[in-house]
Amino acid sequence: MIVIGYQGIGKTTLAKDDYRFIDLDSHIFKRFPGDWVTIYCTVAEVLSSQGYTVFVSAHEHVQDALFGSTELVYFCYPCLELQKEWLDRLNQRQKESGLSKDWHAYNRAAAYYKDDIKKMMENGADRSIVITSMDYNLKRAIVDRIEYENNKAALAE
Repeated sequence: MIVIGYQGIGKTTLAKDDYRFIDLDSHIFKRFPGDWVTIYCTVAEVLSSQGYTVFVSAHEHVQDALFGSTELVYFCYPCLELQKEWLDRLNQRQKESGLSKDWHAYNRAAAYYKDDIKKMMENGADRSIVITSMDYNLKRAIVDRIEYENNKAALAE
């Protein structure tokens, strides 16, 4: 499974804690010459086909490239109502880490939060994992969504 995750949802933290989850950091792939999105998405699909849950960036080009993937793709993002709290979280993270990628994530979200979330809502219409509270467990949210899909499929049979 591939999870297209909005910045700050906990991709890196969960991947550090559980080997079954891989956070595929797009910053590494952007250093490759040529079409980094194709390479990035191909790697994500290969890892997913091997049984891993792969977290990928929510870049619009990545979303578009994975739209027709043969792998199961979910979109994970906070709801629109969490904008202030989410920006506060990203701002705090970039202050603590001092990393340029966290600075870019905060600035992107500060400028485009509503547009980004609406795009993910549209693209992930029936494959969304929506964070509705700042007090959430990402792993539990993913497992709950998978169980929901499995129950829905079982009832349809």
